Amino acid sequence: MAPYERLFSRKIRETLDFIKGGYKVLYIFDNKIPIAYCTIVKGGGRYKFSTKQDIIICNVWVRPESRGKGIAKELYKYLLNNMNLKYQRAYAFIPNDNLPSIKTVLKIGFQKISDADRVGILKIIKKQNNGHLGIYSYVSKK
Repeated sequence: MAPYERLFSRKIRETLDFIKGGYKVLYIFDNKIPIAYCTIVKGGGRYKFSTKQDIIICNVWVRPESRGKGIAKELYKYLLNNMNLKYQRAYAFIPNDNLPSIKTVLKIGFQKISDADRVGILKIIKKQNNGHLGIYSYVSKK
């Protein structure tokens, strides 16, 4: 897929997420410099493994020089417990070769439920044996 096609596809997905109930972006700053962020969207839609009562944690990013300091773990813990989000389950999908991210979500209490791949122009996350993504689930403690 050409770069402009990826950008167009991402913009369509973001617009659909916004229309179906919006999304939230959580940032962490250090001296006014963003060092981490993630996006939280409602379940259902292109996330066929979830329902509208769930949340999806996407696009978790930590600045390279800030990695390995537990920042992603704190980001997850804050959004799961302190943002007053109402959800039954939280899901994260992580490339199977991203071992630091996988270790982080497992420490917090997520469990791997399936492999998956992105399918089609809207990049629907679909359960698939031997997919390149892992789907991780966290049950709300509230």
